[in-house]
Amino acid sequence: MNRTATAIAAFCRAVIRRVCTPVGERWAVVLLLATQAGLLGYSATQHSPTFLEPAILASGISHWKFGRFEPYRVNPPLVRMVAALPVMAIGCKTDWDRFHEYPGSRAEFALGEDFIHANGRRSLYLICLARWACIPFSLAGSYFTYRWAKELYGGGAGVFSLVLYICEPNLLAHGELITSDAACTAFFIIAAYTYWQWLRSPTWTRATLAGGGLGIAQLAKTSSLILIGLWPVLWILWNTLKPRTQQLLQQPASNSRDPHIPPASFHTSATSHYFQFATIIIIPLYIINIGYGFDGFGVRLKDYTFVSSMLTGLNNPGESGNRFRQTLAGQIPVPLPRQYIMGLDIQKRDFEDFGEPSYLRGEWRTVVGGITIFMVSR
Repeated sequence: MNRTATAIAAFCRAVIRRVCTPVGERWAVVLLLATQAGLLGYSATQHSPTFLEPAILASGISHWKFGRFEPYRVNPPLVRMVAALPVMAIGCKTDWDRFHEYPGSRAEFALGEDFIHANGRRSLYLICLARWACIPFSLAGSYFTYRWAKELYGGGAGVFSLVLYICEPNLLAHGELITSDAACTAFFIIAAYTYWQWLRSPTWTRATLAGGGLGIAQLAKTSSLILIGLWPVLWILWNTLKPRTQQLLQQPASNSRDPHIPPASFHTSATSHYFQFATIIIIPLYIINIGYGFDGFGVRLKDYTFVSSMLTGLNNPGESGNRFRQTLAGQIPVPLPRQYIMGLDIQKRDFEDFGEPSYLRGEWRTVVGGITIFMVSR
């Protein structure tokens, strides 16, 4: 038993020594990413489509064909548009007869059913192709996990973090699908990494990259909205808690009798820092609008028809209205695409009343919001 344990320990030490060399580290990263791609690619061929995938794929095709973003508007279109590319390249049958549009409508599920009916058994092959197109999202998340950990703690930590990311069951399960969860996770990491780089060493190049990372994350899933609120908090904490080495520039030397004049670059850099942060927050607005082709940009708030109680001001979720219609705020043009705003409203309506009973803590309940279930499950 002791000999076996000693042999295993010696083998592990030898592997670590090999991996910790620059060449070994590079090969380890390449092999691990190739393994991840293989696992996800194989899983995509073996598992049947989920309930959401036909609706997502049909919606992505509709975005390209018609330039409309009503189908599946509860999430931004980036992932499903990427998923639709190989399917459109080889050709598929579509049926749009059941498309409908009214306040709160979700036509994507009917479109998904009709897509399956139109393509028959071939739809399994088409969905597999769409899944393969989304594998690079997971690979990007893996790579930036490795890179961030390496910059923090060294190459060994980077490889170890990469192994953990690749082997995480939820990431393996969602990474093979065309749903937006795996892509959202990857873009969360990329956005956080680029923002961290800017916080450490603010430059205009890094500010632009951080804004771009934050913007792409917004196009992956509406969950990424939390970053828009989180980034200012982290910025304030970073500038409050970090060592204030800049203060040394304002202090005269102890043996100097001349009045000290702070260098002009000190104030310039501080001003530049504020403008860079503003740029990081503004760039995502532009990227979101690009993702929707600026469809419905600048529509006044009063011209929307909402269905969530929060935005209608009515007691019944699903009843249409607009609480801002007769207010001064209603005159404000919204600097976001119309269907992006409508998607947020519909998602909020679903949280308020999904229309189906929910099972929570041993009981079927008629009114339990998705937020409540999420918080309890944590």
